[in-house]
Amino acid sequence: CIRIRTRTGRTITLTAEHRLRTFDGWKSAGEIGLQDRIASPRRLPSPEDAAASDAEVKLLAYMLMEGATSSGNRNFTSADPVLVEDFTRCAEAVGFMVTPRGRMRYDLRPLSTRHAERGRVKDWLVRHGLWGCRAPEKRVPAWVFRLPERQKWLFLAACIDTDGWIQADRGRVGITLASPVLIDDIATLFLQVGVMTMRYEKPNARAGAVALYVDQESGGRCAEQMPLILKGDKLRAALQTRRYSLIDTYPYTVGRGLPCGMGYALQRAGVRMNNRYDL
Repeated sequence: CIRIRTRTGRTITLTAEHRLRTFDGWKSAGEIGLQDRIASPRRLPSPEDAAASDAEVKLLAYMLMEGATSSGNRNFTSADPVLVEDFTRCAEAVGFMVTPRGRMRYDLRPLSTRHAERGRVKDWLVRHGLWGCRAPEKRVPAWVFRLPERQKWLFLAACIDTDGWIQADRGRVGITLASPVLIDDIATLFLQVGVMTMRYEKPNARAGAVALYVDQESGGRCAEQMPLILKGDKLRAALQTRRYSLIDTYPYTVGRGLPCGMGYALQRAGVRMNNRYDL
């Protein structure tokens, strides 16, 4: 088998004979080279048959991003009062309570100390695949990918508000995590709502991290659809600069073959012509 990774960070493993659509037509995987542009979907359709409250969707995102769930822990870490207040509101709506533990840690506890209630938080974490997981082992539960689009945006907003970042000079929104599989899950969620992303490795003194960012063209859609409670104003301010796509690209040779003036019109519409990028 052959494993192909595109510039955007997407990977696929397939046999050498399997055919892929490229800018120059269909090619077998064994013929794909570094300069080939591979067609990929702009949106990933999915069923929307999962049911959960908005509070549970956000609480799950908060625990995935900033929750400690290994070694018997069940706490959330944040120094931002806005996030702590929202985390507490979501926890109470689900049927839990939040108690401070130190300066930035908050324990998730059952509302009652009765024996029958003591395991409710653990049961909830087990049900969503978080109990006993260290940061690199966390995954988005399968049912989240079947949520209605509005709640997917809600989940993504909680992820960005906690572990996300905004590059004001580039108009980018992104997120950096220790878990490559969790980053891939978030990229899939973005694709389900029609947003293209880029993925790249960020080495550090520990095990490294993986970053995911939304290209500038899709940043406008994020600002409109993503209900950020902490970083929304910063994202909207960052998008005041000119936006163009760094993901949907065509070879420079295509622009040279267009009628006079059409290439410029495409660039104004957000299509970037550059022979360094794949499709």
